[in-house]
Formats: sequence, structure tokens, C-alpha cells
Amino acid sequence: MSKFCVNCGNENLDEAKFCKKCGQKLDDVKVQAASKSSNTDIVAAKTSGKAIASLVLSILWMYGVGSILAIILGHMARTDIENSNSKLTGSGVALAGLIIGYLMLAIVFFGILAAVAIPKLVTE
Repeated sequence: MSKFCVNCGNENLDEAKFCKKCGQKLDDVKVQAASKSSNTDIVAAKTSGKAIASLVLSILWMYGVGSILAIILGHMARTDIENSNSKLTGSGVALAGLIIGYLMLAIVFFGILAAVAIPKLVTE
């Protein structure tokens, strides 16, 4: 039988005290014993769809509407990722969507402000 590290999932020798990949101590309580008859499901983490949508909408800002949706989806994605127990990834993608979304929203805001203020300054 082999021991699998709970931290990284690496297979180690049965007599190993530490994981050969990450160095985590292999306590008997924290180690899963593998047998040929056991059917273990390995679930790979997947990227959050909301995070991807946030990034895409922030780039395709659609006159500010995309930026607002990017900000909303970015915050929702980061919350989902934090609460998923490492089943979802994409925190960086969501953060990029948030940053670009906020920047594009600021550009729209200051563009509207300039469009209103400049004609008033020129006529005076």
C-alpha cells in the first residue's frame, strides 16, 4: 500500500514520514491509504465562469454597462472562489476583471464629467 499526502496528493512509500514532493509530515491520521480495489475520485479544480465573464466584460466595456457587470461578476466570483475549498480557481482572473472594470468605469465617469464641464468653461 502507498500513502497519499493530503496536502498535495502525491503518492509516497508506506514507510515515508514526509511527503517527497511538498515535505508535509505524513501523519497516520492525515494520510489516505491506497489500495487497488479502492475507487477514489480525484476532482480537479476548475476556473470560475464568473471570473472569466468578469474579465471579458471588463475588456468589452459596452459604454460602461460591461464595466458594471464585470465589477459585479468579479466580486461574486471572488466570493465563490473563497468559499469553494479550492474546488474553484481564477481569483487572479476575477481580480483582473475588477481592476479593468473599475478603470473603465472611471474613464466613462470622467469622460462624462469632461463633456459637461468643458463647454461650460469655454463659454465663460
